[in-house]
Amino acid sequence: MEIRDEVFDKATLVYREELSGSESDVLREMCAAACSELLSRLKDGVLVDTIHDEFVRAAGVLGIAMFIGLDCSSLDSFSAGNVTLKKRGDEATRKAAL
Repeated sequence: MEIRDEVFDKATLVYREELSGSESDVLREMCAAACSELLSRLKDGVLVDTIHDEFVRAAGVLGIAMFIGLDCSSLDSFSAGNVTLKKRGDEATRKAAL
């Protein structure tokens, strides 16, 4: 399995929200972008293989943050720890246990 697929799988697991096909495609793209971003920031001599699990988790969470950031105009509150996002208007609450 490619690392980008692992990042997407981790993000899907953590996000725990039912996604439509197009939303899933967008999340996959955000995870790919997050993966590329974090790969470019690795220090010289640090191999993904040595930090694989941590990398996948970090890129997955970054992918989720990028995905949520695409539609945050109605965001009412955000908290970290057990991540809770509350959107105004539709009363939707999205939770992800970290």
